[in-house]
Amino acid sequence: MTGLEEFIEWCATERAELRRQLEAYESGEMNLRHRSVGAAWTDRTAQEIRRVKKNIADLDAILKRHRN
Repeated sequence: MTGLEEFIEWCATERAELRRQLEAYESGEMNLRHRSVGAAWTDRTAQEIRRVKKNIADLDAILKRHRN
């Protein structure tokens, strides 16, 4: 297997894992809370959903480019 093939396989695996995370965040099964020293807990789930969606889109672009 070439380096490019390994990279494409990693991208596909990472995308699948991010999809599972996204589904868990969107269903409420999982959330992300953050606490700075001396501050109250804050829910960062919405920001994490945006980050995961962006990463999925980036991986989709890579996979589309290299699978054709």
